[in-house]
Amino acid sequence: SVRISLWDYLGREVLVVHSDEQVGTGEHQVVVTTDNLMPGAYLLRLESTSGVVRNFKTLPVVIVR
Repeated sequence: SVRISLWDYLGREVLVVHSDEQVGTGEHQVVVTTDNLMPGAYLLRLESTSGVVRNFKTLPVVIVR
């Protein structure tokens, strides 16, 4: 399964972008709607689980209006 979420720098999850859907291998695109978020710095966290193996990737994101 795949979960993509947005976190503020205080460690609070502020938005779940995508969750619990099986996806195939290869490239994928996800649209993130940030209309309800304040401008600022966030962390985008990608978490994938395959059996007992868990992978994480965290990327910085800046929302500018």
